[in-house]
Amino acid sequence: MLVSAAVTEFEGQLATYKGHEPNCPCYRCLFPAPPPPGTVPNCSETGVLGAAAGVMGSLQALEETRSRSNVETEGAIPNLPKILKAGEAYKIRYAQALADLHRSLNARRPALQGEWQVTMNTLVAAINSRTRIRSTYIAEASAFNNETTKILEQLGGPPTVLALPYGGGGNTVAYAKGFLEVGGPTPQILSVEAADRATTNASAIRIPTPVHRAEVDEAHARCGGAIVSVTDDEIAVAWRSLAQKEGVFCEPASAAALAGVDLGSYAVGTRVVLVLTGHGLKDPDALDRLPGASS
Repeated sequence: MLVSAAVTEFEGQLATYKGHEPNCPCYRCLFPAPPPPGTVPNCSETGVLGAAAGVMGSLQALEETRSRSNVETEGAIPNLPKILKAGEAYKIRYAQALADLHRSLNARRPALQGEWQVTMNTLVAAINSRTRIRSTYIAEASAFNNETTKILEQLGGPPTVLALPYGGGGNTVAYAKGFLEVGGPTPQILSVEAADRATTNASAIRIPTPVHRAEVDEAHARCGGAIVSVTDDEIAVAWRSLAQKEGVFCEPASAAALAGVDLGSYAVGTRVVLVLTGHGLKDPDALDRLPGASS
């Protein structure tokens, strides 16, 4: 028995296939082959409402339970007509709210464009005046004591190596300060930068000149460690490795940490901690930029 559910935009479809019973078609009877690649849009392209998938999943589980317990379909889902009617009403309200939002944004577009230009001018002025825009949280680096404490508690002591991406240098300095404030032995800090900082595909570390280079050098002097440069191809390999072997979908900049570790030669049993600084949805366009990302 197969209970199949499908969703499209605001609607869903539920079907139960009992191919093991006489005169009952199976799923392959109706769909003998999958559709050709590229002919079926994904959920994002279709505009599937997130709640629709949840509702259909719940109904799918309910139908599975009903079928296995031999409960008759009649009355198996209490108030189903009311539920469906409420869903239709919600669909209408959602469409109306979306239309109202579009009208409101279109009406405010000139004002929003003006505000955006003012914001960009302010940002450019700040950069030109060498204001430290990136990694400004270093002033609150003591907050990283929480992160270092978690690492120490979970491992029962410091790792041998702490590897992390190096863009502006804020994370390197903050982690170093955290370990130093906790006291005791500190890990060697491996700060991994892009070989071509200005054009790297790893957008989060695409910083031509590190703001905190001097502080990073000091952190390495006190804790040990080094700066390692990796190519975009090496980052892409590490990025795919994290997804395929660990099930971790991170932004490319995070994968730079693993790429840097892969360049080293560590003895078996060496304790290495990777700091992944961002989820893959932080930089979804990387799927189009990174070499071989589709594989």
